[in-house]
Amino acid sequence: MQQWDGDRWQRPAESRGRGGERGGGARSGGRGGARERGERRRGPSRESRLEGVRLADMVEWLQRDLGWREMYRRTGIRAFDERPSVKSSLKMLRKPGNEWTRRRVEDMYLDRMATLEWE
Repeated sequence: MQQWDGDRWQRPAESRGRGGERGGGARSGGRGGARERGERRRGPSRESRLEGVRLADMVEWLQRDLGWREMYRRTGIRAFDERPSVKSSLKMLRKPGNEWTRRRVEDMYLDRMATLEWE
């Protein structure tokens, strides 16, 4: 049970994991925080990082930043190798059944953006 100490609520000392019978703290075998359990904190989700970024903007930016040859080398998508253009690439990336190609371009974009953040 919590007690009011004047400015905030506190649990009694025996329930805070300081040698009392009741658990709760990381030292007494309680769950503890994510870092104490050896888990990594997760950053923003992939979808949230791509929110508001159009596919056309991704392809144009990657083409200016890396070039068609490097985009082909990193993804293996032939549309970036054989007479590439933004228009033809977008047409291929939006075709039903080619979701894997769009995923590769999005991953390449996110990887490149993460690299630039560290430079």
